Amino acid sequence: MGSGEIRLSWQKGKGWKKSIGKHRGKDGQPRYKMWWLGSRKSDKTKAQALARFITLEWKQIKANGGEVWTADAEERIKTYRQSLYEPNKTQQDKVKRGAESDTVRDIPVISFHQAINYYCNNLNLTDFFTLIFTRLLIAAQAL
Repeated sequence: MGSGEIRLSWQKGKGWKKSIGKHRGKDGQPRYKMWWLGSRKSDKTKAQALARFITLEWKQIKANGGEVWTADAEERIKTYRQSLYEPNKTQQDKVKRGAESDTVRDIPVISFHQAINYYCNNLNLTDFFTLIFTRLLIAAQAL
């Protein structure tokens, strides 16, 4: 396994999966969240890219004091997943919405203090910049 690879599990009949972060269970308690990343064996590279993106989102939530996934983070993950697996659908959705550029507003602005917080929480700066540049690419595709 290369240094940039993320370890995934394969479940026959369902696909690639990885547990990343937590969500609120029916009882209100935090529970581990299983992410389904791709349904074909050949999707492994895309599944790893998606897992990397999800992991970075989770690190951002934790760095900001969060305990569970937020709706905003899950929406960004959904958008990124669509750009990986259904690039034409993403483009069609943009056409349906018209000239909206609300995707750009979905990208959080990070302050100097938040950047220091990332550093102090041992977030790899390469991961941090990968997250920021990935979000910029998603925003650019929306334009």
